[in-house]
Amino acid sequence: MVEDFVARTLSTRDCAHLNHWHTSSYAEHVALGDFYEDLLDKLDEYVECYQGKYGLLKKVHQVCYEGPILKCLEDDLDWLNKNEEALSKDCSALKNILDEIAGIYLKAEYKLKFLS
Repeated sequence: MVEDFVARTLSTRDCAHLNHWHTSSYAEHVALGDFYEDLLDKLDEYVECYQGKYGLLKKVHQVCYEGPILKCLEDDLDWLNKNEEALSKDCSALKNILDEIAGIYLKAEYKLKFLS
């Protein structure tokens, strides 16, 4: 489960970075830049805390998401919300980090929907 979350999140981060380079919208460029920079730091924090409590992750397999970046963000956030309990394992520190990751997604969705 955690390995799936990491793979999915890294894929979305990479897609956001590629879209950041290819958009002609300055607002979208900034929104995606903020998203991929903030997300990587917070994901790293989650993984390090998870491993500190539960041990090293198993192998994370790379995945590739294709489609509109906003849909990718929405799908990831839905997946995260559905799986938050399994990802936090009743550890409040992990739950807090996951909530912060969800906030990064929501902020990017807002900027892409209403500021681009």
